[in-house]
Amino acid sequence: MEVKTLNHLCSVLKILTGLHLTCGRSNPITNSPPKWMAELESEDVEMLKELGSLTTANLMEKVKGLQNLAYQLGLEESREMTRGKFLNILERPKK
Repeated sequence: MEVKTLNHLCSVLKILTGLHLTCGRSNPITNSPPKWMAELESEDVEMLKELGSLTTANLMEKVKGLQNLAYQLGLEESREMTRGKFLNILERPKK
């Protein structure tokens, strides 16, 4: 599983949260798949299969790795925003 951007990481965490809350079960009233499954792409389904095959310890290790990656991406984004500020590329055009 490769996380490419902060948005992709957020999607991965959203999927993990959805799995935790619904356990992947269908809605018992309508017998339809959970809403979060409608937004999944084939790449996401493969990621779910990979995560589902992990032991608890391996899953925790994966989550810790994602947390570390989120932190690193946040630092990188902060550096880029600071750089943009110093280069004056984030200034709003004057009216």
